[in-house]
Amino acid sequence: MTRRASDVLLEILRDEGISHVFGNPGSTEMPLMDALVDASDITYVLGLQEATAVGMADGWALTSGRTGFVNLHAMGGLGNAMGVLVASKASETPLVVTAGQQDTRHLMTEPWLSGDLVALAEPVTKWAKEVRRGEDLGAALRRAFEIARTPPCGPVFLSLPMDVLDQPISGSTPAASAAPRLGASPDSDALADTLAGFDPEKVIILLGDDLPASAAPGIVAIAEAGGYAVWGTQLTSRSAFPSAHPCWAGVFKPDFAVMREHLETAQALVLVGGRAFVAYPYRDVRPIPEGVKVLHVADNAEALGREHPADAALLGNIGATLQAAAIRLSGLVKGRRSPRDWHAEPRPSAITRRRYVRKS
Repeated sequence: MTRRASDVLLEILRDEGISHVFGNPGSTEMPLMDALVDASDITYVLGLQEATAVGMADGWALTSGRTGFVNLHAMGGLGNAMGVLVASKASETPLVVTAGQQDTRHLMTEPWLSGDLVALAEPVTKWAKEVRRGEDLGAALRRAFEIARTPPCGPVFLSLPMDVLDQPISGSTPAASAAPRLGASPDSDALADTLAGFDPEKVIILLGDDLPASAAPGIVAIAEAGGYAVWGTQLTSRSAFPSAHPCWAGVFKPDFAVMREHLETAQALVLVGGRAFVAYPYRDVRPIPEGVKVLHVADNAEALGREHPADAALLGNIGATLQAAAIRLSGLVKGRRSPRDWHAEPRPSAITRRRYVRKS
C-alpha cells in the first residue's frame, strides 16, 4: 500500500495519544494542513504566533501528562519560538516540535525563510534532526517521541521539508518501542533504615522542579511515615505535593544564603528529583551546610550529583521508591507520631513555613 508521508505522520500522532496540534502555519506547512482536513479526531489549535503555540503545547503536556506536539513555520517561526523553548527545556517538558522546511529541491538557492533549522534548535532541545526522505519520517517521529518522554524529559525537534511530507511511501507504519518500566530503587529499604536514625524534626524533604504528578502519593507517604516537613522551590512548573497537607512547609526563596539558614539545624535532606537549588543572583554560599546528609532520589542518572554530591543516591521510579521506603519506615518508627495528630500553626517569617505541634 502506498501513502503519503504526511498520512504516516497522522497515524503516529494518533497512536502516541496526540489529540491536539498546536501551531501557526505557513506555506511550508501546507502538506500537514491538507492531511489534517480529514482528521476530525485531531484538533488544530492556532496560535497568534509561534511562541504562543509552544506555550500552549507546554501547558497541555504538563496538564495531560502526555507529550505535546507543535508545528512551527520555517526558520522565522522557529526563531519566534526560541524563548519559550528555553523555558520548556528548563522545565523538562516533553514536546515534539516540528517546523516546515522549504522544498529540498531548491534549498541550494536559499529560498525565503529557509536555513539551518537543526542548528538553530539544537541549543534548546534534547535532540534535533532534519528528515530528508519520506521513508525516514515514521522512524524519526517515533524516535522523537521516545526521546522527549524519557527522563530527563524535554523538547525535541524535527525539520520537515514540505516535499518530504508529500512523498509517496510504502510499507507499514513503524511501531512504537515498548515503554521501559522503571521500578523502585533496590535501596529503598536502606533509605528507610537511614531516615529512622534521625530526629524527624531535623529531616527535610526538598522537591525538585521535574517531578511528575505520579510521584505525589509516594512523597506524601514518606512525609507522613516520618513526620517530615516538605519544601518546594519557588520557581517551579509542577506541583507534586498538596499545599493543604500538614507536612507542607512552603517554598525556599531562590537565595542560597536563605536556603542555608533553613538547613542549619537539619541532620538529613531528602532531595527528590532534580533542579531543587535555583538561586539568583549568584552568591558564593553553599546552600547545604557541612554535615547534613543528602539522600537523593531521582528517576534519571543525570540528576544525581548535578547540584550537590549525594551521600546516598537512589535511582528508580520516584513514587514507587518512596512508597516502598515509607512502608518500611512506618514499621521502624511505629507509634512515634502521625500528621493526623497535628495541626499547623503559622510561624512569623519572611518565608511561609509551618511548625507542627501535637494536639493537646
